[in-house]
Amino acid sequence: MVVGICDDEIIVRESLEKYVSELLGTAKCVQFSSGDEILHYYLCPDKPEIDILLLDLAMAEMDGMVVAETIQAKIKEKEQSVRITKPLIIFVTGIQDRMAEAFNVNAFDYIVKPINKDKFKIQY
Repeated sequence: MVVGICDDEIIVRESLEKYVSELLGTAKCVQFSSGDEILHYYLCPDKPEIDILLLDLAMAEMDGMVVAETIQAKIKEKEQSVRITKPLIIFVTGIQDRMAEAFNVNAFDYIVKPINKDKFKIQY
C-alpha cells in the first residue's frame, strides 16, 4: 500500500507519516509539498500507484480541491498515459467550512487540523 501525503507544511507531513506508519505498519509513504508535485507524480505511469492520498486544502501554490478535481478529470478521460483508478482521498485541513465541497470529488473523509495520533487512530 502506498500513502501519499500532500501538505505544504513539513511538520504536518512528518506527523502524518508517523501516524500512518504506526497504524498501517508496512505502508510506504510518499510526501509532496505542493499540488504540482502530487499531480506530476500521479500522472507519471512509471511511479507506484497511490492507494490513499492525505491532501491538504490550503496550500500556497495550488488548492487541494483543484488537485482532487484534476485527478478526477484525468480519470474520466481514461487516457492511456494516466492511471485509471482513483486514490482514496482524505482531506486533512484546517479549513472547517469546505467539507461540503469534498463530496463533489468523492472524498472518503475530511479531517480537521490540528490532528494528533489519538484522533487519527480513532478515525481509522
